[in-house]
Amino acid sequence: MIQNKFKVKQGRIILLLFLFVLIGYIGWRLTSDAIVLVIRDSQTDEKILSEQVNIGDALYFGWIHSLEDFLWEEQFYITTNHTLMLYSISFPSFGAGVPEDRGDAIRIEDGLIIMYEINDEFEEINWLNSHHFVQNITINGDIITTGADLPERQLHMRIEKR
Repeated sequence: MIQNKFKVKQGRIILLLFLFVLIGYIGWRLTSDAIVLVIRDSQTDEKILSEQVNIGDALYFGWIHSLEDFLWEEQFYITTNHTLMLYSISFPSFGAGVPEDRGDAIRIEDGLIIMYEINDEFEEINWLNSHHFVQNITINGDIITTGADLPERQLHMRIEKR
């Protein structure tokens, strides 16, 4: 009788250990494939912002062109290579530093020139942040930050594995 109780107790302990290992493995697998959009200080590499993203998510980066003083919009997609694929740019008029022939297609919509199907791949985006010039950064239409929320210094943004 005592031997049977010991075997039952031993079986329960083994089952609990197995379940603990299984749950840990599942949790590790769920987070090991996770990717995040990270904004870092370019000099110190300090992480300033981290936002979980998925492959195929749309990233919008809007900023004011410093010379022409108009809103410049860039649309990226997150690739399976964990890079940022520039899909389109839009702006109201041509001016200094504005390309005339980016992408495979161009259209005019609501007063904006939109160049799309650009498909330039970037491992990271670098910029000198300004509270005034950087408007906002969105993921799938949801604002994750604005230029005013970020420090005014050289920053870079990239996709990283969690």
